[in-house]
Order: sequence, then C-alpha cells, then structure tokens
Amino acid sequence: MSITKTKAGTYQVSVFYPKAVRELMGVAGQTRFRETISTKQAAVAKEREINKKIKEAQKNGNARSLELKGKILFKTFYKDVFMPLYLTGSTGRAPVVPTKATVEYQRGLFKNHLLPMFGSYSMTYLNSNKEFVVDRLKENQSTSLISKRLRRMCAKCLKSPRSSTTSNMTA
Repeated sequence: MSITKTKAGTYQVSVFYPKAVRELMGVAGQTRFRETISTKQAAVAKEREINKKIKEAQKNGNARSLELKGKILFKTFYKDVFMPLYLTGSTGRAPVVPTKATVEYQRGLFKNHLLPMFGSYSMTYLNSNKEFVVDRLKENQSTSLISKRLRRMCAKCLKSPRSSTTSNMTA
C-alpha cells in the first residue's frame, strides 16, 4: 500500500489485496487496487477507504471470514458458503447454474449422508485428518458418489489460506 506522486502531478494509490479477501470483495482477478487521483488528500482518503474494506472483509465480511480462521463447522460451511456458491454455479468446472432437480439431489445427498457424518466437525479438522474422512466414507454404501462430491466441494472452497494450527474436533 502506497501513495506515489506521478510526473503529471497526480497521485497514484496502490493497495495490495490479500488472497483471502479477493473473492470476498469481488476482485478475484486483481492483486492490487490502483487508482490515480488528483489531490494527495483524496488519495489518502481513498487508501484509508480500501484498507477499511479489506479489514471488514477479513473480520466479518460474511460466513467465509469464519472459514479463513478455520473455525467453521462443516454444516455451517455447507449452509453459508458452499450452497450459495453452488446455487450460482460457482463450484463446478464451468460456471453453469444447476437445475432445480440437481439442486434438490445435492441437498438430499448432504442432508442424508454428508451432514450426519461430518456436520459437527470443523473444516480444519476434516481437512487435516483426511484418513478420518476416508474411513467414514468407506463405512457408507454410496462411497464413490459421496467422495466425488466432497472432493469437488473441498477442492473448490478450501483453497484459501488456513491458520497453521490444527483445530480439535468440535462436538
């Protein structure tokens, strides 16, 4: 983050977006905020505004801010993070909005299989204890279908940085 004076006498504001907040703020393709402003006072104000937005997104932007801290439960992650992304078509390979029948099938899969197995565990715990997840999936009859869905969900939604400490299982 910096404000530099250009040769033209204007001021360029440049603020780095942390990876964790880019998607929250809707700037997934950008690494920095850059804007040229005519006065230094306006440039300082703009820099403060952007930094404030970044801090808000990190602190309480939405349910995803919990995910960044690794304290979100699987059932909360499903309800607040995954399903809204799924309903807009953001979790597949291609950005296609799923049909009503597909959405109902997905809800049933989670309601009847995944949430009873993993709903009370934190995402950090599940992500760091893959053997536990595999063992629980092997106990289920429709393992291959469920494990494919779970792998796709986790691969798409868990790419954000995590805290390095592992959370204990939450009941």
